[in-house]
Amino acid sequence: MMRMVAVQALEQWVKGAKQDEIYLAGVSAYRSYATQSAIFNHFEKRDGIEKARTYSAHPGSSEHETGLAIDVSGIDGKCAALDCFAARKEAIWLDQHAHKYGYIIRYPKGKEAITGYQYEPWHIRFVGTDNSKEMALKEITLEDYFLHLSSGSIPQCVKERTYITFGGNIIDQQKTSYRAIFHSLHCNRVNKLYRRRKSRFGIGTD
Repeated sequence: MMRMVAVQALEQWVKGAKQDEIYLAGVSAYRSYATQSAIFNHFEKRDGIEKARTYSAHPGSSEHETGLAIDVSGIDGKCAALDCFAARKEAIWLDQHAHKYGYIIRYPKGKEAITGYQYEPWHIRFVGTDNSKEMALKEITLEDYFLHLSSGSIPQCVKERTYITFGGNIIDQQKTSYRAIFHSLHCNRVNKLYRRRKSRFGIGTD
């Protein structure tokens, strides 16, 4: 199941979209480990593991397993989870408005080298309104956001599994009951990016 805080935000942006005559539908939300395993195994057999990794997550590292992500389309279902969705009015609305409701386009265009995944205009992730608005303002990914918040130190997720509050601060797992899991696979990516690209936010160089 999706987490209640994400569902509540989802309900609000559905209402907001309707006011703009945009009608959205969910395609895929929460997935169990078993479901993600079946999906990834299918893609691996079809395209090979290296290609599959560019658009599908290993079981145990999919954001769908957190209950905070959902794939969406228009109510007609056209271009659902396909590249052509990017040109549809629903995708354009999401790109312009999702952050107002605490969601982000998790894998944005032109950021593939940072996120590790291809552009997916249909895949949105709840991070909380404070976070989503700041990320939209800076035009950065969640990976970059962690680097930005780290203020020069190695991101906390490298040391332990990191949680990001819905209020906007990085905190440890003892201090909140509501938190968004940032999987260790993603943390490893952030660690590599940190070492390779420390100067992006004026942190300094190796």
